[in-house]
Amino acid sequence: MKTIKNNWKIALIVAVGIITIILLGVFCIQSSQNRAFTLEEQVNTADSDIKVQEKRRVDLVYNLANCVKQYDKHEAETLTKIIAQTVYCENRERCANIYEFAHEKVGKEIGKDD
Repeated sequence: MKTIKNNWKIALIVAVGIITIILLGVFCIQSSQNRAFTLEEQVNTADSDIKVQEKRRVDLVYNLANCVKQYDKHEAETLTKIIAQTVYCENRERCANIYEFAHEKVGKEIGKDD
């Protein structure tokens, strides 16, 4: 009779151990899947952030190119005005120092923007 009770206890302990190992395996697999989903989401987020930065940088390059074009246009207009003033100058003494004249002209135009 004692052997049946002892065998029953041993069988119960073994069964509980097997069930515990099975549950532990299931939880490990589930945890691995959750970790894989988390890592995949982090990769997607990082990829999206990289694309946003690339777009921003491309936009900045185009903005810089437009700024350079506008500045080039401004420089061309300014030089054209200076040349027109010196060509049509009736009084040579008045235009003797072209550098000062140009500096005053450009200084007045800059003062208008402020």
